[in-house]
Amino acid sequence: MVSDGVLDAMHAALAGVSGAADVPELRRNETLDSALEEVTNGASAGTSAWSNFVDGDLERIGEAMGGDYAYELRQSALVEIVVRAPEDAGRRAALAAIVDLYQDAIEADPTLAGSVSVWEITDLQRDNLAETGVPNIKGATLTLSAEFIADRPI
Repeated sequence: MVSDGVLDAMHAALAGVSGAADVPELRRNETLDSALEEVTNGASAGTSAWSNFVDGDLERIGEAMGGDYAYELRQSALVEIVVRAPEDAGRRAALAAIVDLYQDAIEADPTLAGSVSVWEITDLQRDNLAETGVPNIKGATLTLSAEFIADRPI
């Protein structure tokens, strides 16, 4: 497996829950200009949400030398989430529902079908986005990390 393959697998696993219940389509490397989409199902019905997977950096953790080179690598990625609802409780509930479903998707396949040793959410940063002209917005950024072995350092 190489870095791009790990990113593809991570995105595919999370995109698989998109459109279900409270989760909007998971875009990839896009900007918020692509617009919030209305959530029509689940506890967050009536809110609008946007979710975006951003390819991250690759880090070399270690390498084994000998007959065959093997690199232990860590691939990171971000998932940006933005929700809009009239009340703060609704914004928090919608955000929590999206994060929970992404966490469930990771727990359902913690090795991405054996392509990584482990992948997980390593950080959650909440953003209170008080944008002029766009009221009632709340956001969060999830940091994802996947560790894997490769025969090339990329």
